[in-house]
Amino acid sequence: MLLVVVKVKIYHFEGTMESREHEEVKQRILRACQKLGWHADTEVNLKGLVPDVLARKDNLVFAFEVQWRSSGGSAVYNKLKKYQKLGIQSVWFFRTDSGCLRDSSFPAFRLLDTEFVQIGEMNFLVEEVVSLILQGKVVFRKCFELRRDQKVAIYKFPMRCWKCGRITNVVEAFGNYKSVCGCSLFNISVSDEDLGSYLSLLQKSGFRALRDVGPIKKRYSKTTGEWYWSNGCKWCGVIIGKHYVMDELLEYVYEGEPSFEVEFRLKRTSTDYFYPHWCFQAL
Repeated sequence: MLLVVVKVKIYHFEGTMESREHEEVKQRILRACQKLGWHADTEVNLKGLVPDVLARKDNLVFAFEVQWRSSGGSAVYNKLKKYQKLGIQSVWFFRTDSGCLRDSSFPAFRLLDTEFVQIGEMNFLVEEVVSLILQGKVVFRKCFELRRDQKVAIYKFPMRCWKCGRITNVVEAFGNYKSVCGCSLFNISVSDEDLGSYLSLLQKSGFRALRDVGPIKKRYSKTTGEWYWSNGCKWCGVIIGKHYVMDELLEYVYEGEPSFEVEFRLKRTSTDYFYPHWCFQAL
């Protein structure tokens, strides 16, 4: 692509010069591009389009736009179409939340301030996000993707067996699955395949904190009509239903500290949790 570079002085549509904040974000983007070896300029005129930063390397061209003040969605999309006609990938940083943040047609992110960008529940330096984009490590997802490696707190507490009446220790997890972009999603439970199987192996290996806990294994529940990883009575082996364990868990969560924490790996990281967003390729 042949680009004719023309330096111009940038004004906002209100007729005022760019704000100090706008200029600071722009300079951060510029430095990040140059650090990765991209040829980057500001104030470049591309047939009437003037991106805040234009980055070029080999046959790739990125136009970075900073919207520090609110701008009409139609104006943004009109500019986007012009970039697309020129074969240029535009990337947008918005100071205010925008529906554009969930549009698959172009990468868009929310600026928390002049230094940080929010992706999911995680905050990154502007330079870090630009670096990830230029390296092709940012993708659009329709649904949340879970991290392969998860970490959760485990509580151990006594319960009375509904069958034999004796006291037996059980364990339950308290925490949420984390998405690649750091969002807290649904609850983690011992009944979940990956955690349940891991705790069972840990128990069989002689892990001290699980020695006085009834066997963790798959059992059939007449209540739910399914097999799942579960706690059982240490004395008679009967299943201790997950719903009863969860009810008891909350009391111990609010009164004390977890007994231990575990890190476990997921076999499957995709979810049906629909939430269109820009995210990391992996973490």
